[in-house]
Amino acid sequence: MARFLYHPDKRLNDYFETIICIDGMAVNISTNSYIEWCAFFFKYYEKDITDLIKKYVKKNFVCVDVGANIGLHTLSMSQLAKKVYAIEPVDFLMSRLQKNCLLNNISNVSFLSCAVDDRSGFTDFFLPSEDSTHKGIGSLYQDHARGVKIKVERKTLDILFPDECIDFIKIDTEGNDSRVLLGGRKLLQRCHPIIIFEKSTKDNFDYSFLKDFGYTLTKVGKENIFAV
Repeated sequence: MARFLYHPDKRLNDYFETIICIDGMAVNISTNSYIEWCAFFFKYYEKDITDLIKKYVKKNFVCVDVGANIGLHTLSMSQLAKKVYAIEPVDFLMSRLQKNCLLNNISNVSFLSCAVDDRSGFTDFFLPSEDSTHKGIGSLYQDHARGVKIKVERKTLDILFPDECIDFIKIDTEGNDSRVLLGGRKLLQRCHPIIIFEKSTKDNFDYSFLKDFGYTLTKVGKENIFAV
């Protein structure tokens, strides 16, 4: 019914901004963004992931949110964990993420403005087109996002966290999740964190190396994989 009366793909100019409460946390909402449209009408985005966060993240955990977007999952982790690292390469999404944390007086989130990959250095990053309400689909791959090309810095998980033990990682990088994992092989072997990542239908990458590290993989929903 919400889609029929107020379709998310038609909100580029006809939208509103407000603040709503989700699980006791205040969230800035602009309905010209698909993720925020979902949050407004349904009080969640990707509920399966939120449910796994609530089930598995403990108060002594250090968590990493790779591809944090506006921070809906970061906020969930911050309520439960000791520390959260929110990683987001797109400036305007990072700004909204920081505002959402500030709105809730959150002090246990650190913000890292970079992309995560299997190598370090600067690289092309493709933003969604200007007429898209799917503002969170920026990607290192042009076939995932067809808008403006910008330069972003990329780092590996192993470089970002050479010594700190990480307990929980959520990855959503629009087609680059396999390379994020490859760039964190030392971390995965050292810490064996719980992982949620996305395996798209176009992804032919062989994730069996995770089983070699002792992980059990479980499919969650259409594309997400839960590794423990």
